[in-house]
Amino acid sequence: MGQEIIEVVVKSDKGRVKKVNEDNFLIKVGKINNNEFGLFAICDGLGGLSNGDLASKEMVLELEKWWNNRIANIVSNNIVDRDILVELSCVIRYVNRKLIKYASDNNIRLGTTASILLIYNRKFYVCHIGDSRIYTISSSVNKLTKDHTYYNKLIQNGEIEESKKVKKSILTQCVGSGPSISPDFLVGRLNKDVLFILCCDGFYNKMSDREFMDMKNELEETSDYGYMGEICTKYIELIKGKGERDNITVMAIKYRVNEGE
Repeated sequence: MGQEIIEVVVKSDKGRVKKVNEDNFLIKVGKINNNEFGLFAICDGLGGLSNGDLASKEMVLELEKWWNNRIANIVSNNIVDRDILVELSCVIRYVNRKLIKYASDNNIRLGTTASILLIYNRKFYVCHIGDSRIYTISSSVNKLTKDHTYYNKLIQNGEIEESKKVKKSILTQCVGSGPSISPDFLVGRLNKDVLFILCCDGFYNKMSDREFMDMKNELEETSDYGYMGEICTKYIELIKGKGERDNITVMAIKYRVNEGE
């Protein structure tokens, strides 16, 4: 069957303007029967200064707890796809309740996006809320997630002319936005080598598909983690040079199967 191999690197920058980086991320990689699997997440905090950082950090901490407490059972008992997604949804909903209570107790507003990717047993699982994104890039750029923004809602409703007047970053839902949230879910098979990109809006806002493909081609040429990190940093600097003012975080995950094993 071949050996599943995961190579991952992440870079994060507070950007040119903001005093605090409200983005947080998670990287967890394990191995079973010589095959690697992993849990990855990008969370973009909302609320300003320490409030946004607190929200995104809380989401990452609870995902890490889930990994530590549940992943061994999942991989040893072949838990079905639906149950895996239900568990990830429960983590999101638990953090949602915690953030709502914290905001109410402290008379503040805060929240976070959450774009979560689990790679396991030649499948990928996506659980997503907000406007961070998960892409796959092979021969083309494919966005796996849907932006939960008012702008995107207008596009879906065919009100594209009105959308020109709307700020693209206004969210319709995120973790902490209210008691009724509806994360999106996706399961797919991994039949070939693929590059996953997880990123916040500060990264993708000023990245063209051509630049995503260029980044993918550069990452494919190396397995050196240091150089992979330099490539990610190069594109962050490119985005900052285009005038991006937000925090910028990007994670690159190379999934491949070594058929020689």
